[in-house]
Amino acid sequence: EEPEITGGYVLQTTNIDEHFYSRRGVKFKFVDPKRQEREFSKQRAWIRNHINDFESVLFGRDYKDPEEGFRKFIDLPSHIDYDIFREFTRNIDGASTFMSLERGGKLEMGPLWDYNQSLGMTSLWRGWETNGWNEAYMTQVGHWAKWWQRMDGDDEYQQAWIDRWVELRDGYLSTQKLLGDVDATAEYLQESQARNFERWKLLGRVAWSGREAPGWRDRDTFDKEVAWMHNWLDERLKWIDAHVPAPPKLNLDTGPIEAGAKLKIVEDPQYEPLDGTIYVTMDGMDPRLTGGGINPQAIPYAEPIPLHSTTTIAVRTRGETRRGVARWGA
Repeated sequence: EEPEITGGYVLQTTNIDEHFYSRRGVKFKFVDPKRQEREFSKQRAWIRNHINDFESVLFGRDYKDPEEGFRKFIDLPSHIDYDIFREFTRNIDGASTFMSLERGGKLEMGPLWDYNQSLGMTSLWRGWETNGWNEAYMTQVGHWAKWWQRMDGDDEYQQAWIDRWVELRDGYLSTQKLLGDVDATAEYLQESQARNFERWKLLGRVAWSGREAPGWRDRDTFDKEVAWMHNWLDERLKWIDAHVPAPPKLNLDTGPIEAGAKLKIVEDPQYEPLDGTIYVTMDGMDPRLTGGGINPQAIPYAEPIPLHSTTTIAVRTRGETRRGVARWGA
C-alpha cells in the first residue's frame, strides 16, 4: 500500500518484447522488479496505473498547470536532460531508455541507453544529418514521442529546455570539451585501433548494410573517422545554437569590481538573435514571469549601467517570433 508501494522501480521503454503498454501505446519492460517475480504482481499493477494516471494528466486540459499538471509526475530536470541528449546526438533510437521511480518521488529519466545509431552513425531516418530537429523517426513511428510532443506545447517546458541547453553549452557540452573528449579517446585507442582494424577490416567498408552513414567509403583510415566525428559534432552544435534564442553576455564577471564600473550587455553572437528588448533586474529575480510575461521589476536595457554596490543581476532578451508570439532567450 501507499506510500511503501510507490518506489523504487526501474522501467525500460522498448520497441520489442514489451511487458505492458500504457494507454497511449508506450511499450514498457519491467527491470526491477522483474516480470517473472510473482510476489511483486501488486507492485507492477501499481506502476502501470501510475503511468496511466500520468498520461491522463499529460493529455488532459490542464496539463500545463504547475501544481496539478504533468510536472506533478515527472522529475523535470532529468527529462529535459534526456530530451537534450537525444536531440543533440540525433539518436534515432531515442525511444529506448530507462527510467526510475523512487519511493514518494517522480518519474526520473536514465540511465541513457541504445546510442549505437546516434552521432551521425546511421542513414536510417536521415540520422547522419547535422541540421534539423530529431523528429522524423519519433513522429512517424510514434511510440512514446506522444509524451514529448505534448510537453513541447508548454511554453515553460520550452523555456526550461532553452535555459538548460545554454547552461550545458558553457560546460559539459561546450565544443572545446566535446572535441577534446574525442581527441583524448582517439589517443587512448591509438595503439589498439591498429590491431582492431587489422583483425576486422571495416575501415572504408560497410559495417551494417543498409544503415551506413554516407561517406563511409572515403573514411578508410582511423584518423579520417576521428576527423569526421569532429566535423559532425561541430556542425550539429552550431545548428542547434542557431535555433536557440541568444542569451545576453555581460562585460563584467562575478566577483569584486570597482565602484562605478559600468555593466554592458550584448547578445551572444553564437545563438539566434532576437529582434527585441533586453530586460534587466537588479535583485536577481527572473525578468521573465511564469507564463512568459515581463517582471514588473525588470527594466529595458538602453545603456551601460553603473554599479556602486554589490548587486545581483538577472538578464534576458524578449522578442517575437514570426507568428508574433513572445519569445525569451536564456
